[in-house]
Amino acid sequence: MFSRIRLIKWNVPLVMLLVLSIFLLCPSVTSAYTLWSGYKWDSVDPLYYLMENYIGYRTRAAFSGSIYDWNIAGTPADFEYSASDYTVYLYEVFRDDVAWDGMTERTLSCWWWWCKVVYAKACLNAVYTDDYGLNERESVSGHELGHVLQLGEMDWDDPVLMNQYTNWRFGYWGVFTPQQDDIDGVNYLYG
Repeated sequence: MFSRIRLIKWNVPLVMLLVLSIFLLCPSVTSAYTLWSGYKWDSVDPLYYLMENYIGYRTRAAFSGSIYDWNIAGTPADFEYSASDYTVYLYEVFRDDVAWDGMTERTLSCWWWWCKVVYAKACLNAVYTDDYGLNERESVSGHELGHVLQLGEMDWDDPVLMNQYTNWRFGYWGVFTPQQDDIDGVNYLYG
């Protein structure tokens, strides 16, 4: 019994030292931004997009403004228009049966365990966004373009473009352009 207690007393400090060593010696990237499930594009310079022909002028203006904002944000991301050879498709829907004002989907190409993003579609739901002012619509379109770049959702209390709630992101924080944390996320992925 005595030897067992002595062994436990010896192992506790040893285990704590090992855990502390792991935290101190292993580098980690910590930031407030999140990444969208670990997949990314091979390159985002340039990332060719096509805007749907029949898109409304409000949605067109929002996407155009957000593309400009992302292009000047100081990241490797460079959205360029292409009528034929595009990998990002921007469009709008009119759906009152859902609660979202924007949505992004992506297509992956996988080989064994390795996958990359090869195509993305982002849309605004005009049922909601047509009632928004331009900056609020840009908050939604810029957020969706952040997903195109593979940034994940942030919580309601984060004053960033990737905040998942429009009423907090724009209504409370007033964010409609990429913030430093959004920029850091893209630079981490592609810089």
